[in-house]
Amino acid sequence: MTISSPAVADLQGKWHTLNDLDRARAVFNIHHAGITLRALGKALNCSPALLGHLLAALQAPASDRLLAREGEISTRELARLAKAAGIRRAAVRQQALELDRERAALAGSRAISDWLVAENIPGSDGEQIVEEARRKLAIAEVTGKLPPGAAPPDMPTSEIIRRCRPA
Repeated sequence: MTISSPAVADLQGKWHTLNDLDRARAVFNIHHAGITLRALGKALNCSPALLGHLLAALQAPASDRLLAREGEISTRELARLAKAAGIRRAAVRQQALELDRERAALAGSRAISDWLVAENIPGSDGEQIVEEARRKLAIAEVTGKLPPGAAPPDMPTSEIIRRCRPA
């Protein structure tokens, strides 16, 4: 398969004069336009793995890319740093999700407690209600019958409870 793209022809002509980050930027633009790394690799006479390696290096933090541009670190090191930065970003995102879930659970438990108080349900009865709800939720989770997503944010707690009450 021959690629007839002016961008590919331009990159073919400049390939040996560009530094790795400039090559990576050009590869990114061409790949983003819809040309596969395999096809581009054939056109540039290099492996798709090398092109993927260049694309990985683009994901490194700007400070590391500057060091690579100045020759302080290699492209290989830059790709390794990019991977480490990606792992850190994923861990931070995961922690943020867990914190959001904790906050939502706390808000939900407060809403349930407020509802129990508003309905004048004694503490021991409230504990039984909560334990029964936990048990049913655990069973629904194990059997895969939990509803997807969460209740709409504007739905009052009393309406959620009304919908969940047994017949």
